[in-house]
Amino acid sequence: HKLKIGGFFLLWYTFNVFYNLYTKWTLNVFPAPCTMAALQIVSGLPYVFILWALRIRKAPKVNLSNLKTIFPVAMAHCFSHLGAVVSLCAGAVGFVQIIKAAEPLFTATLGHVFLGQVMPLPVYLTLLPVVAGVGLASLKEISFSALAMIAAMCSNMCSGTRSVLGKKIMGTDIGKNMDAGNLYAVMTMMAVFVLFPLAGIVEGGRLAFLWERAISSGSTGNALRKNILLSGLFFYMYNEVAFYCLNAIHPLTHGIG
Repeated sequence: HKLKIGGFFLLWYTFNVFYNLYTKWTLNVFPAPCTMAALQIVSGLPYVFILWALRIRKAPKVNLSNLKTIFPVAMAHCFSHLGAVVSLCAGAVGFVQIIKAAEPLFTATLGHVFLGQVMPLPVYLTLLPVVAGVGLASLKEISFSALAMIAAMCSNMCSGTRSVLGKKIMGTDIGKNMDAGNLYAVMTMMAVFVLFPLAGIVEGGRLAFLWERAISSGSTGNALRKNILLSGLFFYMYNEVAFYCLNAIHPLTHGIG
């Protein structure tokens, strides 16, 4: 069991590194974070559709009541991703990762609020160095960005909510064949219907200009499309693996990871 969890964490970290790199590379020339988030969140769905079509994984079967239960988790996932992409657009990858390191604080607090879980005092004390480290690193960060910090903290709150509420509904009656991977897939599909209209409202009028500016700066359309697709695939893969981890460990441990 420990070896399996260790393998999940290794894949999670690996996919996350590539996701951050491809996302930042793209946002540097195509600064449309809402559109980027929407395209990323839909890019990984063909992967799971293929698994269902080939019957490698059983397709989920959910009803309206199940979707209502999943909806809050899906929205937390949606806005956690949007906040992360906005923060990467506004600040350096290193700075964003520093702020994201504070996620366990939100997970611990939300775990108490939603699940009534109170951890032993030594567990909470171990989070204090995280707070101090984030504060110190933020003060010393040359590329400090207020927008990146605010967006990353919002992402932390939503990510903590997703972990706590996701853990709460895992194993409950939320449909047939709803393992961690399929729960993540259903959440992602629900998030798509929110992110795409939002991206259209916020950035729809600027997309053509931003795309042309990216091309005129030296990028090619094929390179941009490739980077968006790869960032989306790595985003889906690292989050799916993370959800399998969440199914096996405590949300606080997951948040620290």
